[in-house]
Amino acid sequence: MAAMPAGQAAGQQWSVRELARAGTASGIEFGRIRSLAVADDGRIFVLDMLASQVHVLSATGALERSIGRKGGGPGELSEGAAGVAVIGGRLVVMDAGNRRISVYRPDGAFVRSRPIDISIGVPVAWSALGDRLVYLARPMESLLGRIGEPVAYLVLAVDPFTDSPAQTLVRVSMPAGAEVSPGASVALRLDLRKPDLLLSGNGRDRLLLARTDTARVRVLETSGRTIRWIATSGGGRAYTGAEKARIRHLADSASRAGYLVGARAGARAAGAGATLPPPQSEVLVPERAPALTALLAGDRFLLVGQGDHLQRTPANWQVYGYDGKLLGSVRLPARLRPLALHGDRLYGVLLDELDVESVVILQLVARR
Repeated sequence: MAAMPAGQAAGQQWSVRELARAGTASGIEFGRIRSLAVADDGRIFVLDMLASQVHVLSATGALERSIGRKGGGPGELSEGAAGVAVIGGRLVVMDAGNRRISVYRPDGAFVRSRPIDISIGVPVAWSALGDRLVYLARPMESLLGRIGEPVAYLVLAVDPFTDSPAQTLVRVSMPAGAEVSPGASVALRLDLRKPDLLLSGNGRDRLLLARTDTARVRVLETSGRTIRWIATSGGGRAYTGAEKARIRHLADSASRAGYLVGARAGARAAGAGATLPPPQSEVLVPERAPALTALLAGDRFLLVGQGDHLQRTPANWQVYGYDGKLLGSVRLPARLRPLALHGDRLYGVLLDELDVESVVILQLVARR
């Protein structure tokens, strides 16, 4: 299927206007916000990973209630709870730590849970799609295989209200980007040249899928059928030598820290006599920034973000219609992580200078 042209003109320069904010200034303390979802009546469901709760905010950002508590029992959430969606008027929570999807009424009453199979892939992105929950499952081989070997990412659709098997909508082959070689000295290799796979949905009838190494966005309908490719004007810039050194340092520190957390947990499980082998790491740094680093699907248009390995949450975004037409561009506030788009309302998490999180509601305005 041919790609839709992005258009010859650059489009309009859009702007944003803050409508509401919820956080410490309004008496709400968030721990670490992982995801949020917006209901048709404007209420906002905010998943706080540290609290293992979903905070329900009014359309203007006032706290109404908190749902769930930490644990593995009925209605409880793990620290691995990562995604929320609103489906059929119910709150649906993707709880990978408890290997299940849990459903609640908007008033907080627990309805049911259904299992998910983590062995076929760990959920890394999700969206409501009609009456189903769709998620991107990343196989463990992508982190523990051999660099460059192909592994299968799956886009799965599940019915949160039954225990029916998951349906595979899309299967995408991607190269593994990390490998661990055990021994007296554990060798860690991390390949940042490997592209990521991005997924976003508008909650109703459209799903977006894109690789970060291409400037094309795939638009799918609810059955998983591709109905269009949108060609964006993305194109990653070349990194300087200093930037590559900084990227290598940050990735090396993060990979070592992640390994030590897992190794310590394994040592505790193995008994007091277990010791930690010192890790040796190698980071393969790309020459250029990704073509795109973020996607956000709305009911009327979509946003495509362009960042780099030092600024994963981009400030510059392009606005496209679902027909592939470039509508314009918008620069978002620094340290804003956009999470949901409904109409002309953009919902996201804003970090202050102390890294304290707030939920903000912005209005996207197309300049005439």
